[in-house]
Amino acid sequence: RCHSLSVPPEATAIEIKEQLAEGLGRPEVLEKKLLRRNGDSSGYSSLADDEVCGNKRQLFIMGVDLEPLPGSPFAAPAKPPPTPPRKTDLADVFPIGLVLRTTRSTLLREGEELTSEKLQDVEKGQRCVVRGHGAGKRVKVELLPELGVVGWLTAATKAGEALVQRTTEEWPT
Repeated sequence: RCHSLSVPPEATAIEIKEQLAEGLGRPEVLEKKLLRRNGDSSGYSSLADDEVCGNKRQLFIMGVDLEPLPGSPFAAPAKPPPTPPRKTDLADVFPIGLVLRTTRSTLLREGEELTSEKLQDVEKGQRCVVRGHGAGKRVKVELLPELGVVGWLTAATKAGEALVQRTTEEWPT
């Protein structure tokens, strides 16, 4: 693993180790030796803590984990928690006055609650006009063409299967 530090040419080995230790959040860096590659490529030599590094471009360190600790300056910023999927507002999808068609047989209930009195079975293909919106997936409708029968339908199953779909018709509100 490689880290880039920006230090002046007069920085000493201990100053570089201090900057690295702080950036990684790992104080054990201070106990290790910095190494430089020998000019003749015969290996490495250690730098004394008070030795000025000058214009050396690459230094090495052994025996220390160079993975930044969480929250340290070199650590990647924490990812924000994922944004929960936006719940679609039924009022946006099925505005009042829109004509819907049921996609399968379902129930028309007296009230918004699933425990409310059953008004009637609604066959697949039944047209209805939106009259209001409830909590979750509940929509208040008036059946067509026999106006006057008003109740509540569920717009989709728990699995997300649509029980109603939009039509191109609009009904006076």
